[in-house]
Amino acid sequence: MELDPATNSLTQASIESLYQVTNLDYYNRLINLAVLVLLNALLFRYLLMYFPQLSFLTAMVSKLVKPLWYTFLFLAAAFLVFATFLYVMYSAQNNDFRNFVVAVAQSVKFAQGGASNWYELYTEYATLYTIVNLIGFIVIQLMLSNVPLAVMLSHKKEKDLRQNYSYHRFWAGEISRMGKGRGEFNPALINEKEKDGKEQGR
Repeated sequence: MELDPATNSLTQASIESLYQVTNLDYYNRLINLAVLVLLNALLFRYLLMYFPQLSFLTAMVSKLVKPLWYTFLFLAAAFLVFATFLYVMYSAQNNDFRNFVVAVAQSVKFAQGGASNWYELYTEYATLYTIVNLIGFIVIQLMLSNVPLAVMLSHKKEKDLRQNYSYHRFWAGEISRMGKGRGEFNPALINEKEKDGKEQGR
């Protein structure tokens, strides 16, 4: 870097050099992120589709992908709403919320407990800051963050039920009463089918 002796500031060549280095660093991080995502996607693909020993994992993921996708959509919507509140509150005063994309990144940082300037934000809007963070903590941390675990546990319960129902006399009687094979019978859906039958009878 060179300084202009007349104005004691950076020369135009130094500013252009710093701008090029900043762009190079940005694209370097972007390429590293793209490579990381690509490698993880390939690992996920080969684990699910290439190895025949992991066919049970493929069946499990095919059942879980839809409810987990909906959970991710609700979680993303909650982050967007939280980021919108922060952007509206602090975009005019704080540089950390200068645009909506940065506000979304800050909302993720807030949700992970990494907000370092929280006291400065609190002093600007004490009551509103407390209300927004309290609602975000209840909705994101206490509710939506635990939904994927509940979905996976419910599918694990269904898997255990389907593996062990044949040892109980009640389920053996239900199979013979419904006239289905063991591969077609799902004990986890027995109440839903009875409700559908009652509604059609009405």
